[in-house]
Amino acid sequence: MSNSVNYKNLFTVLKVSILYALFSILFIIGPLAVGFYLGNRVENPRKGFLFALTAAVAGFSIQHYLILQGLYGKFIIAIFIILWHFMSIICLLVGVSAGYMYSDFGRKVKGVRYRKEEVKEPGDEAAPETYIVCPVCGESNEEDRRRCKSCGSEI
Repeated sequence: MSNSVNYKNLFTVLKVSILYALFSILFIIGPLAVGFYLGNRVENPRKGFLFALTAAVAGFSIQHYLILQGLYGKFIIAIFIILWHFMSIICLLVGVSAGYMYSDFGRKVKGVRYRKEEVKEPGDEAAPETYIVCPVCGESNEEDRRRCKSCGSEI
């Protein structure tokens, strides 16, 4: 894998983790929307699943260390927040699978409908092969041959 692909994947995970930290407050709709966005961005579902889990853990960390620092004094609130994030991660994974299925269907339909014809340059075409017919037997021979390949008579 090239470095540009690694950086693209890293920035995708960082972007989705920030989106998860912001939108996980909306119970079902937020993680579904973030997962749908991630599902459209990935190439295969396995990578989307791993990206979603990584982004969810990073988003959980961002949210709790930067936004919700003081709420861990109460045990009940802490358990509620952890259960909330567990359900949000499940919604995120459902959104990733739905986003990938939607984008995969779109790629297939787009590939069939808008398939580009190969455009050939005028100088790229190879010259056609020319054959000469033997006057004695009627067999076709290459243009540069002087004798027929089947009967041996001179062409």
